[in-house]
Amino acid sequence: MRVPARVDYGQLLRGNVIPCQTAAYDRLHFGPVEMPDLRRRQDYGLWLRLLREGGEAHGLPQVLADYRVRTGSLSANKLVAAQATWAVYREAEGIGRVRSAWYLANNLARGALKRVGS
Repeated sequence: MRVPARVDYGQLLRGNVIPCQTAAYDRLHFGPVEMPDLRRRQDYGLWLRLLREGGEAHGLPQVLADYRVRTGSLSANKLVAAQATWAVYREAEGIGRVRSAWYLANNLARGALKRVGS
């Protein structure tokens, strides 16, 4: 997964570009921050929570981990993934339905473009 050099809250709402297995945050700056109480996409909720107050996340160009999606895995079911992303917007972020639908549409479009481009 290629990550952008930087991403802020508004950009991150359009799709999670921070792989959980390679992420770290500055606990001295943010203090202890817990992942939201969600069944899936807790990591995405955490990144949004950290960036909501401003600032940005920075990506590295190096490969830091390998990730494989297998048939039948939690990540393979796109409908379940979309429902989980909706829960992040509505439950963790408290975003209204219309804005959540717009962000989810952006998120799904980005995912489709990634698949076409690869």
